[in-house]
Amino acid sequence: MRITPNRRSALPLLLLLLLGILPTEPNGILLTQAKSLDDREERRDILDNDDGTRYDYCEASHPMLTKYLDPRVRPQDTDMTWECDAYPGYLTFVDTKASQLSNSITTAAVLANQVVTLPQDSPFADYLWKGSCNTGQLTPKGADQQRRLGQDLRQIYIDRLKLLPGTFDPTAMHLRSTDVWRTKQSAENLMIGLYGQEAQAQGQPQPVFQIHTLPKEIDYMTMNTDRCPRIKEIIDAIKKKSEVLQQISRTHATFQKQVNQIVLGSKQEQNWENQDEDLVVMDLVDTILPRVCHDMPLQCVGGDDEHQELRCLTKEMADECLVIEAEGNAEMWRDAKGIHEMLQLGIGSLTRDIQKNFLEAAAPFLLYSGHDTTLLPLLGMLDSADMRWPPYASNLIFELWSSPSKERFVRVLYNGRAVKTKSNWCDLEWCPLDTVVKYMGQFIVDNLGARCKRHEQEF
Repeated sequence: MRITPNRRSALPLLLLLLLGILPTEPNGILLTQAKSLDDREERRDILDNDDGTRYDYCEASHPMLTKYLDPRVRPQDTDMTWECDAYPGYLTFVDTKASQLSNSITTAAVLANQVVTLPQDSPFADYLWKGSCNTGQLTPKGADQQRRLGQDLRQIYIDRLKLLPGTFDPTAMHLRSTDVWRTKQSAENLMIGLYGQEAQAQGQPQPVFQIHTLPKEIDYMTMNTDRCPRIKEIIDAIKKKSEVLQQISRTHATFQKQVNQIVLGSKQEQNWENQDEDLVVMDLVDTILPRVCHDMPLQCVGGDDEHQELRCLTKEMADECLVIEAEGNAEMWRDAKGIHEMLQLGIGSLTRDIQKNFLEAAAPFLLYSGHDTTLLPLLGMLDSADMRWPPYASNLIFELWSSPSKERFVRVLYNGRAVKTKSNWCDLEWCPLDTVVKYMGQFIVDNLGARCKRHEQEF
């Protein structure tokens, strides 16, 4: 038996938290204890998906028309060169009717192409790579991933389910991003795939995409430790007291040191500002994986003469870093003592946004473009069994469905698959709305400001 979605309420919320490919930083396997480095077979399973496919950090999977199914109704229920100027985006101008500008100026979209220039005659040229990419900018490959995601979402939610208008309607959606170049670029390119390319093909005016941001000082799409010192206090306590994290650190210390020696000793990384400090695994992932995903050579050290051994990173070492991260993420974002309070303070406001739109259906389509540090806390909040580091172009989608009997249910898709939970608090392939709202409610607090100021209190 399959259901026919109610056209007015079947999709009040499509929450997409996006990660884009960039040059330097992007930036369900439950592990209750660290695994031995020698236990290769079991550890490698971390990078295998349940359906037999392989975890691919370079690009997350996403819903596609050929694979998309309606929910199942339950019987009861620096020598590198990076180029970034090939993909223009759309600059959005807000409505100026209430501004001091001329009232004759109306909302408009301008095709823009911001070009980063890295002149090699600059006295600081050796500090950065060659090419036309700024730090943290989306690359053409990352832009293409988001456009393809938008195209596939169009086939599902517009062409097939007809839950969104065929032509862009700003009243039918709300676009939200952190005020970071790459997340705004990700949102722009997804929307170009969802609406912009169709408009161009039909000879229509290019749509205007208004992307809403908050100043980073008050944003809540990531853990805002500046505004909420209690979050940092909890994070530091978890890192210090967690036996799981300490065991992981001990188990992988030798490997992590070897990778750091290559990364920090390579010519490409010699301008790193904190040479006396080793990179943590998360930073190693951010440093190594962009090269892997763009088929760039990995870092090497040595080999300057015949007496010096040349040592280079390998794809296997990159996979090893991902395995270590997966081991730590489950503890850091889901299982550790004190995690409930940290999630309340860190993403409680974002959870409130999601819950509110479930209940009020403010817009049929909501897009949130964020970071891996947005996705991981949300996955932890959902008690996701999959806590591996989010691949590029990761997407978390909340669908609200209405059954023929007018009962409402939620489905949560992470990179194209229904989220499986560790505790089985609900089947997120088909979970009653009331259950989801109640579950989310435990992470929403009203006195956030007061609780953020608490210090030196045990949890």
